[in-house]
Amino acid sequence: MSGLPVRPFRNDSSKKHELNTSHYVRFFVGPNSRPCFVLTSALAGQSSYFDKFTGPKPEEEQSTIAWKQVDEEKFCRFVDFLVQETYNSPEPLDFGRQTAVSIIRPIDCRPCTWLALDDICPRMHRAYLENVLWEKGQMPEYFSPPNTKACTASRLLDISPRTSGAVPSYEYASSSDDESWVQVDLSGSPRLPSEAKGTGKFCAYRHVFMSHVQMYELAGHYDIVKLKFLSLQKLDAAIHRAFYTLDWSMDDLMDTVRYCYSRPSHKSLQKVLLFQIMVKVNSVTRYDSFWTTMESVPSFNAAFREEIDNIFCKNLAQVSDLGDYTTQAQCFVRERMICAKKP
Repeated sequence: MSGLPVRPFRNDSSKKHELNTSHYVRFFVGPNSRPCFVLTSALAGQSSYFDKFTGPKPEEEQSTIAWKQVDEEKFCRFVDFLVQETYNSPEPLDFGRQTAVSIIRPIDCRPCTWLALDDICPRMHRAYLENVLWEKGQMPEYFSPPNTKACTASRLLDISPRTSGAVPSYEYASSSDDESWVQVDLSGSPRLPSEAKGTGKFCAYRHVFMSHVQMYELAGHYDIVKLKFLSLQKLDAAIHRAFYTLDWSMDDLMDTVRYCYSRPSHKSLQKVLLFQIMVKVNSVTRYDSFWTTMESVPSFNAAFREEIDNIFCKNLAQVSDLGDYTTQAQCFVRERMICAKKP
């Protein structure tokens, strides 16, 4: 029996007792209330919400969680997070079980070069590519825009449970002691829709972005701090990578912006979206969908204007040469926003 060494327990008597006294919590997942079972030892310490399920074995009705609003795709990602502290997502560059790498800050942080798009963005992209560990040193064959190449679902969306005999389950070592195991058992082996249909094609970027937004919402609702942070990192990395593909739509990003900026509780998601838009502001502002979103979403309009003014004022105070590319780009965008609604 093999295992994946993640979230190790200390090899002490209290933890071994916890393993030995673990019991299953039953989740009713999705609108069809599909029953899935997770050991309390996998849920322990994730959030205060799960604490009431991880003590001595309660009555059956007290060890049941109704997650009808959580579809099987999100639940599989949640289980993947419990097992490996990460989750797989339908991103062209999110290879295997590797956590998405988020390299979002410019290498040169001087204020006057922060918006030098022709310089910073390619360097950020190169830094990302140089830090990705490809399988056998080779770039994955599915490094391509979405919806352009078919790929087996098991390679792209490998988030369903491993099978051990007839029982689908995750198993991983909880310490260096091979006798200690934590098991997550998903009865019925939930599968992703694309796997069930056998299509295995890439999803649109709208789905990629929203998959991370939904994981953030799930984590926020149940106060799973690590999952919230991970989903923000993955959203950030997904948007950054999307800017460097040839077949993506600004509508996909703006749909995500409209969704997040219409929800005041999504402040962290809004910051991630705004940062990536500011990094590519000279390109983003050429799209009609951007200006349409500016007109229809007042909260996004206000946040964008504030950020433009802040950066413009900071940089202008430190740059004497008005021929500087960065200052020109900022003036250009700022003037368009002040004088006209559309370019």
